Amino acid sequence: MKKRMAGMLAVAVLWTGLAQAQALMDPAEQMPSKAEADATYLALRGPESFMDRLDADADFVFYLNTAKLIGPVRQEMSALADALKAANFGGPMVGSFMAQVDPVLDWLGFFSIRSVGVSMAPAGEGVSRIKSFIERAEREGNPVMWRLYGEAKPLDTLKYLPEETAAMEVLGLNPATVWAAVEEGVNRFAPGQASGMVAQWKEKLQADYDVDFDALLASLDDEMFMALTLSDSVTMSIPLPGSEPLVIAEPGFLFGVKAQDDSLQRAVLAVLNNRQIPVSEKTLAGGGVLYSVNIPAQMPFPMNVSMLMHEGCLLLGSTPALIERALESYAAGGALVQSEAFQARFPERPARVNALIYMDERFSETYCRLQAALAGMNAHGAGQSPALSAYMDYYVEHLILANRANYYTGYEVYDSFGATSVSFVKTPYGNPLVLGVVSPIAAGFMIGVSTAEKARMASEQMALMEEEYPEEFEGEYDEEIVEEFDTEYYDVDNDDAPLMLEEDVVVEYEYDVDEVIVP
Repeated sequence: MKKRMAGMLAVAVLWTGLAQAQALMDPAEQMPSKAEADATYLALRGPESFMDRLDADADFVFYLNTAKLIGPVRQEMSALADALKAANFGGPMVGSFMAQVDPVLDWLGFFSIRSVGVSMAPAGEGVSRIKSFIERAEREGNPVMWRLYGEAKPLDTLKYLPEETAAMEVLGLNPATVWAAVEEGVNRFAPGQASGMVAQWKEKLQADYDVDFDALLASLDDEMFMALTLSDSVTMSIPLPGSEPLVIAEPGFLFGVKAQDDSLQRAVLAVLNNRQIPVSEKTLAGGGVLYSVNIPAQMPFPMNVSMLMHEGCLLLGSTPALIERALESYAAGGALVQSEAFQARFPERPARVNALIYMDERFSETYCRLQAALAGMNAHGAGQSPALSAYMDYYVEHLILANRANYYTGYEVYDSFGATSVSFVKTPYGNPLVLGVVSPIAAGFMIGVSTAEKARMASEQMALMEEEYPEEFEGEYDEEIVEEFDTEYYDVDNDDAPLMLEEDVVVEYEYDVDEVIVP
């Protein structure tokens, strides 16, 4: 930062000197052009600035340099762990947990963060562009945070996504790398029983299904995707107690993972065969074999899970028809990515990325209507007060259904600088911070209103009980009631012989007027 400030000061001095000398120059030797001035500034400032990764015309900018933060935080966390251990707060488990916090965070990579930045700028009507980054510090080791993703690349599996895709995420991620990090963490920070359980699970998988888990992971490649489709023509009905059924577009589910061979497919078929689950086969025009399993349970939407190995990618879909539409999309170069809707929601998208996410308005519409229906059932159900119902009407309308037209798209890139994320978000006010501020407050009041109403209803119930049974509610309700009973006890060794006590036994009962009498 000091070098950057010094560079900016030098530029200011240079600019002032040029302005003072302008009157003495010949017309041909006027002030340098903007491009020349920018080049001079960049040369003095250095090759990289945090603002190069953010929007300068943003409505919101946040930047944190951790150079003078991480060291003191680690020091204070160590002191806190020592204090807890000395005070024996929570016993040895708390001390053991605190002793692991620093090494776990270091292993994950939190201490390898040099700086963090976020900006939010308008990017169209109701749309915000949010840029963020995590700058990587030069240090020894290879923390988990920076080893999961490889180099940014074109994500070819995007081509499988049909146009009716409403939400999807594609990751340039290798499952073997993720699992290796999980195993390393277990062996490093939870040795003994936890690591033994993992080994036993692998052995059982090998014994029961003849599946070598490590070899299976090694056969997978570094790209996967998951997607939700919503039909443009077919709907489904979800019954709701006490109200009209909720009608939404029929959903479908699609998953894919790149693989070097068909080991994963063979492993899945082995498990199905071992459990004696019938599998149907269909040979497609291209020669691939489509395997399908009919789910016997009743579902409100079609669920006939299907699997196909195609062009080095294992596809799993909720129906055979969805798998075949994915193949048609792949042959056409990607129905979703070529659609106008997708292009409009990605005004900028590098050809090489590490992750891509997409959720359109159809997804928001369906999700918000489901959420509103569930909230309405709780608010207007039997026994609910008018006050709570009125408040929930506001909550549903302003904080749930107001987001029906939202969409969210974005991508992530990992490089030598660190991790950079760019996303485009459409919200009711064109600023996601609005509901981000109001929603927690409204949720807090909702909890408060609900608690107050429950207390009021309990008080009314108690008053009714007092009117019905006045002799049972004499005195203060919150005092412990002590009664004496003439009780005869028996010797456990001789049930026929009474056990003679030297003094009277007092039996205490606590009366919970809201529930039942509990001895």
